[in-house]
Amino acid sequence: MTDSRIRPTRTRKLLTALLAVASLACMVGAVLSGLRLDGVDVPVIGASSAVTVSAEPAGARVPQARPDNPRPPRNLIRMVPDQFDVVVSQKELVGTSIRHIVVQPDRVQLVVGERSVWAATFASLKDFDGRISLGDVGRLVARSPFPDALRQTSPGVFLLQVGLAQMPGTRMEFVSPEVTELRLAAQPYVYVVGVGAQVLFNETKVTSWLPEENRPDDNPFHRRPFVSYDEGGRLDIINSEFAYLGSDSSKAYGVSWGEATTGEATRSVFHHNLFGLYTSKAVDVTFRQNVARDNAIYGFDPHTSSTGLTVVDNDAYGNNSHGIIFSEDVRDSVVRGNRSYRNGGNGIMMDERSDANQIRDNQVFDNRGDGVVIQGSSSVLVTGNQVSGNRVGVRVNANELGPTQNTRIEANHLDRNQIGIEVYGGARGTTSQGNQIRDSADQAIVLTEPTTSISDTIAGARKALVVTGTEVGARDLRVSNVETGVLVSGPGRVNLTGPTVDARDVAVDVEPGGHVTIAGDGPSATLSGARKGLSVEGTADLHNVSITDVGREVLVGVAGRARIEATDIVAGSKGLEIFGTQTQSRVELLSSDVRAAEPVVAPTEPAQPTWPLTGNELSAVPSWLAVAGGMFLALALALHLGSRVHSQADSCRHKALPAGVGGGGQAG
Repeated sequence: MTDSRIRPTRTRKLLTALLAVASLACMVGAVLSGLRLDGVDVPVIGASSAVTVSAEPAGARVPQARPDNPRPPRNLIRMVPDQFDVVVSQKELVGTSIRHIVVQPDRVQLVVGERSVWAATFASLKDFDGRISLGDVGRLVARSPFPDALRQTSPGVFLLQVGLAQMPGTRMEFVSPEVTELRLAAQPYVYVVGVGAQVLFNETKVTSWLPEENRPDDNPFHRRPFVSYDEGGRLDIINSEFAYLGSDSSKAYGVSWGEATTGEATRSVFHHNLFGLYTSKAVDVTFRQNVARDNAIYGFDPHTSSTGLTVVDNDAYGNNSHGIIFSEDVRDSVVRGNRSYRNGGNGIMMDERSDANQIRDNQVFDNRGDGVVIQGSSSVLVTGNQVSGNRVGVRVNANELGPTQNTRIEANHLDRNQIGIEVYGGARGTTSQGNQIRDSADQAIVLTEPTTSISDTIAGARKALVVTGTEVGARDLRVSNVETGVLVSGPGRVNLTGPTVDARDVAVDVEPGGHVTIAGDGPSATLSGARKGLSVEGTADLHNVSITDVGREVLVGVAGRARIEATDIVAGSKGLEIFGTQTQSRVELLSSDVRAAEPVVAPTEPAQPTWPLTGNELSAVPSWLAVAGGMFLALALALHLGSRVHSQADSCRHKALPAGVGGGGQAG
C-alpha cells in the first residue's frame, strides 16, 4: 500500500517543474528581446493602407464632367454686337436684323437693327399705375406689327422671342400671379437685359425654351438666352427659379450682375445654367438662402473686381466645376453658413487676387476636388468650417496669377479628407490655429511653405505633419492615432514647442537635411506610444522633452546629429542608439535621464560611448520579460528548495519511527 503522504510531495515536484519551464521560456524571451529580434519591422495587419496622392498640383486638376450634365469648354467668345448695344451703342447694330423690345421710362419700342419700327406709351394702357410690369409690356406689344415678339401663351406664361432691354432709369417687375413663367426662345439675341435699370423677379420661373419641342434647351453647348444687368442697375430675385440659361460669352453665363450693379437673390433656385449666378464689378450684392445646383460649370461665381458681397446660407451642389468661386480681384466679401457639396471641382475657392474675404461656418463635403481653396489670394480668413470627404480639406497656394499671403485657417473641423491642410506653391505667412483634423486618409498637414501652427489637433492619419523644404513653427500640437507623427524632409525645419505626439511607428522622423527642434519650455513636450520615439538622419535639438512608452527611444543615423538636454528617455529596449562613427562628436547628452535595458548603444563602434555622468543619469533597466523570467526562476527555485527540505524532513521522520509504527507492521 502506498503511503498517502508521498502524493503532496509529487504534486509539489510537478508544480516546480512547470514553473521552471515557464521561467525558462521567459528567459529565452528576454534574450531574444536583448538581441532585438522582437524589434524587426513587420507589416501591421489591418493597418490603413497608404493612399496614393497625385504629384500634380491640385490647381491644375480638371475634374471630369458629370455624365448627366456635360461641361462645355471655355471659349470666352464675345458677342458682336453685344447684349447692351441696343441701349448704349446702337450704331453697332447698323445693317443687322436683330430685333429688340426696348423699355423706355414712358413707352415701349420695337427696334430692328438700329431702327425703331414701332412705339406705344404706357399711358395708353387702361389702369396703368406707373409701375412697369411684363404684363404691361406684353399688352402693348400685342398691338404692334410683331405680336409674336412677346406673347402670353397661357395664364401667367409668356414666351419672349426677341431681346428685351431696359433703358437707364427704368424699373420693371416680373411678379406672380401676373407672370408665373417667362420662357426665352432658345435662339441668338434673346435675353432680358438692362443698363442702369432696375428689375424685380418675384415667384417667377425663367427658362430657355424650344417652342417646337415644348421644353427647355438642356444643351449648355448651345447659345442659350440669359438675364444680365449692367452699369449701375439693380437686379432683385425673390422666391424664383432660373433654369437652362446661359452661353459662353461675357455676362451671358446665366444670371449676371454687372458693373456697379447691386441687388440680391433670395430663396431662389438656379439650375442647369452655364453658371448658376455670376457677378462682374458688382457692388454689395447679397445671395441668401438660394440653391445653385447642376450647373454646367460653376454654382456661384462672383468675378472681376466685385466687392462687398454677402453669400449666406446657400446650397451649391452637383455643379460640374466649383460650387462657390471668387475669382479675379473679388474683395471684402463674406461667405458664411453655406453648404457646398458633391461638386465636380472645389467646394469654396478664392482665386486670382480675391483678397480680404472671409469664409465662415460653412459645410463643405464630398467634392471631387478640394474643400476650401485659397489660390493666388491674400488676407483670407477661413474659420469655423466643417470640411470632409474632399481631396484636400483646406488648400493654400500662390500661382502666376497672384500672391498668397497671410491666410488664417482657424477653428475648422477637417474630417475624412485625403489631406487635411496643404500649403505650397509660394504661399507666405499662413497661420493654422485651433483646427481639428481627423481621420485623414493620407497626411493631416502638408507644408512646403512657411507656416505657423498653433494648438492644432490631429487624430487619425498615415502621417500627421509633413514638412519639406521650408521652416515651420508648431506650438501645442496634439497628435494621436497616426503611423508617423512628424516627418521632416530636407531642407525642412520644424520648431515644435510643447507637442504631444502619440504615434504607432515613429513619433518624429527627421530625414537627411531635415532639422527639428523640440522644446518643452512652458508646455510639456511628450513623444510616446511609437515603435521609435525619434529617428534622426538629419539634425535634432531636444530640450525638456519626455520620451516614454516606446520600443526604442532615440535613433541617430550614420549622418544624424542630436543635442539632447534636460530630457527623460524611458525605453523598452534601447534608450539612445547611435549608428556610424564619431558618436560623441555628433550626439550631445546633457542633464538627461536615460532608463532602458541598454541606455546607450553604438553597435557600429567597438566601444560604447561614455558621456560624463555629471548631470546625466544612465540606468540599465531590465526589460519586463527579463524581470518576469527572473521572478519565475526565483519562485521555482524557492519551491524546489522547499520541496527538497520537506522531503528530507519526511525521510528523517520515517527512519526515526519504532518498528511496527507507520501502518507497515503486524498487530501485536
